[in-house]
Amino acid sequence: MEECRIMDNLFSNLPKPNPILVTNRDLKIVGINEEWVDMCGISPFGAFGNSPRILQGELTNMDCASNFASNICQNNSAWVSIINYKNTEDRRVPFVNHLYGWSFGDIIIAETYMIDN
Repeated sequence: MEECRIMDNLFSNLPKPNPILVTNRDLKIVGINEEWVDMCGISPFGAFGNSPRILQGELTNMDCASNFASNICQNNSAWVSIINYKNTEDRRVPFVNHLYGWSFGDIIIAETYMIDN
């Protein structure tokens, strides 16, 4: 699969990576790295094919999330600070996720550059 090759190349060329989420243009998750799994508590099996909305919850500003995705889908880059949720064994824990996102051909990349717990 071409997307997997692109993801492997992208991740292998980065220094110690920040948490990274990659979607296709339909906003379905096609790539994550180990740091993202640790940050969100969601396995690759639980992430792939789903929307990034799996990170959202009652405190998430949905307008902010929608504007972030919309800007990136229009080939703009975007910054956002948004409340996402980490899955733990017994509950979902909110955290402030500071993201930078951009598009690259047919993929969309969102990189966490800072986390507030």
